[in-house]
Amino acid sequence: MLRLKGGIQKINSKRPLTHDEDEEFARVKSRIDKICSAGLAMETPIFIDAEESWIQNTIDEIALDMMRKYNKEKAIIYNTVQMYRWDRIAYLKEIKTIADNEDFVL
Repeated sequence: MLRLKGGIQKINSKRPLTHDEDEEFARVKSRIDKICSAGLAMETPIFIDAEESWIQNTIDEIALDMMRKYNKEKAIIYNTVQMYRWDRIAYLKEIKTIADNEDFVL
């Protein structure tokens, strides 16, 4: 987990990953995808939360990818929105527009 944490920090700060970090991050996204797929199959909501502000953007991107893929009929995948942050209203508006334009449930 420690290596992953550093990799997510690098992604969040727009720094390139090493080959190993890139492979590890791909495995993480694959595991998240499997969890989301299982949630859809069992009709069980999945909530994604970064917990840490320094990785929020990366987690938001993963959550958005999962919502695009699995929220076709109804919301199964959810992302938390930290409304205490100054930029979250704009983020919420942005993802609402994306969901409307790409036809998935937010």
